[in-house]
Amino acid sequence: MREPTNFTAEDFISVRYMNLDVSDKENIQAWNRHVRMAPKDFYNAICQPPLENSQMRLTLSLWGDMSVNLSRHGNHRELEFDLHAEFDLQKRTGTFNYMEVSAALQGKGIGSSATTRLFNLVHQMGVCEIRTEASLANGGYTWARLGFMPGSPKWPAFSLKDEYLIPRMKTFSACIPEHAKAQLEAAIASDDPTAIFLIASLKTPTHNVPVGRWLLAHSFFNPHKEPSPHIFMDCWTAMRTTALARLEKTGTGFSPKTRAEIAKAINIASPENIPNLLDLPHTLSGIPLGKLMLVGTKWQGILDFNNPIQAKIFHAAMERNLPRPKKPPAPPAPHPSGDPHA
Repeated sequence: MREPTNFTAEDFISVRYMNLDVSDKENIQAWNRHVRMAPKDFYNAICQPPLENSQMRLTLSLWGDMSVNLSRHGNHRELEFDLHAEFDLQKRTGTFNYMEVSAALQGKGIGSSATTRLFNLVHQMGVCEIRTEASLANGGYTWARLGFMPGSPKWPAFSLKDEYLIPRMKTFSACIPEHAKAQLEAAIASDDPTAIFLIASLKTPTHNVPVGRWLLAHSFFNPHKEPSPHIFMDCWTAMRTTALARLEKTGTGFSPKTRAEIAKAINIASPENIPNLLDLPHTLSGIPLGKLMLVGTKWQGILDFNNPIQAKIFHAAMERNLPRPKKPPAPPAPHPSGDPHA
């Protein structure tokens, strides 16, 4: 075991957006015993663009329990994102509790940057296993692409297959090219939980996907089912936010007029008339097959850094989210006369 460090309250106070109760000496003692990293380095390992100026709130115990809360508010005090995770630094395990990103910032790399940087940092501190429940709007797809997979004993009869993948494959069968359908069927039939990584990696574009079922895919609603008439208003609010955010990302899939019509239909809908949205006449092509299968699914997953397949997938995701260096400016073009002062 490494020797404890000797950081003091001043080392924490000097980090502007880092919040640890340094009036309690046990917090500093716990940091020096379990974290053993300069507070400034800990903060900067996570909170660089696009996460600059994020608030980091930490709690620690002498037994190695650590909770991390990252958040940031915009100029008008609106919440831009909020993340919470807990770790046991003695047992080397962790639980990722939630990540919320405002609709305006979804797709900007906020969630992926925050999670990969945090997981990489605690792994460097010795954490070997992180658990989560993939239940966010995009969680089932996002977590698989980060290396999380369902626990092996649960996979063969797991609800991910029975409740989501098999019915969803049937629902969207006509939208899936034949060669990709064979790959998908083989992955779903496998008893190996790592098959989820194959599904997540399927980039074959699907075609003519009913836009209502795609936009509403959420852990509150499976697009192959008819929605329950008892969906609560707060659930519908979350579904609506997700649907509008997905609609914004359709790019050239729809004309501005069509996109506005769909957005209006979503905005005025209530839980009782969600079925009307499923019958929207529009279709969308180009959605990657893996995304179509896993977005809006709900399952419990584990990221085990001692599993070489999972570790490799995570580090690949980490590489994708590294800040890209800015290209140096191009040198000026030579003057036609050869004299730059002419």
